[in-house]
Amino acid sequence: MKKILALVLASVIMVSTSLSAFAADETTGGSRSVTAEDIEKLQGEIDQLTGQIKKLTKAVQAMNKGGGGGGGTPSPSEPRSAILRRNNAVAYYGNTVAQGGHVEINGNKSNVTFVLTVPNSGIISSANQLAGSLGGVLINCVQTSSPGVAFSSAKCNFYCSGVNVGDNIAVYQQQKKGWVQLSVAEIRKDHVVVNMSGHGPVAFIRVPALATVTY
Repeated sequence: MKKILALVLASVIMVSTSLSAFAADETTGGSRSVTAEDIEKLQGEIDQLTGQIKKLTKAVQAMNKGGGGGGGTPSPSEPRSAILRRNNAVAYYGNTVAQGGHVEINGNKSNVTFVLTVPNSGIISSANQLAGSLGGVLINCVQTSSPGVAFSSAKCNFYCSGVNVGDNIAVYQQQKKGWVQLSVAEIRKDHVVVNMSGHGPVAFIRVPALATVTY
């Protein structure tokens, strides 16, 4: 925007300066007068600046609309829930869990993405009770699915905001038996890699010490 204003100002100054110079020649008694060639040259310079202003204006408009590839800049009016869905993410009290694809299916690399949605309030309440029984804190709870893709084993890399190397993160899945602890393959900055054998609500819990518990 500053560049656009600068170009507009420059064009105004240029036009004013040129006209003033022509006028000075006339008022000082000089023989200099505005010719058709002068006007044509001046118009060409103005047209060039106008073209640059239009290009910059389009660039600013595209940026404000979130253009330029990728997810783009969210519109100020876009609901937070829509932004989370677009990024396959679930937020819970300041913590976000997301999944970016490339889940290992049955021991093989793939382009499969586990779709994340928000579990119902009853499941979240149960996950909080589980976290309390472990002396821990619920980071987040998500429902996973992979429409059209079946598997017997999967290694899924979940983005989990706020997680650091060395944190004790227990991951539980609600199954027929209740909450069953899943094997965590890796914990690194903002990521928890989990081994799974099926879909269901998954709870990420920060605990003082890792332990195997069936709730």
